[in-house]
Amino acid sequence: MKKAIRTVEKKRLNTRFQEYGMAQLNQLKKTSGQKERNSRMIVQEVKSYINNHLQEELSVDFLAKRVYVSTAYLCHVFKKEENKTLVEYITQARLFYAAELLKDSNNSVSCVAASVGYNNYCYFTKVFKKIYGMSPSQYQQKCSLRIGK
Repeated sequence: MKKAIRTVEKKRLNTRFQEYGMAQLNQLKKTSGQKERNSRMIVQEVKSYINNHLQEELSVDFLAKRVYVSTAYLCHVFKKEENKTLVEYITQARLFYAAELLKDSNNSVSCVAASVGYNNYCYFTKVFKKIYGMSPSQYQQKCSLRIGK
């Protein structure tokens, strides 16, 4: 009789362990899904901030502090979500906006450089040329010829 009771108790205990394990697994799945959504939200918030503050100094450390995560975590989730580093994104966003400004205005190249966060004109020219294959002033001239200014 005692043996039968122990067997029943063991089965109940095993069932409880299985239920507990399943509950933990389900909680882990929920948490994992929330982390994915949260990482997307973090990246979107950072991108929005960057796009609205291109003229300001933007460091990875500063951006991580803005969204209350570590620098390493921000770099990791940004690369995972965007397939480029945060620094690459900042550079591309600044240069894209600079190209638009050069196309649509008669502003000087140094003024455009400053308006997209580059305080060093020579460095801006170097980075712009690397991406667009020509200097900012050449790009501006080319665009003004197309438009017929």
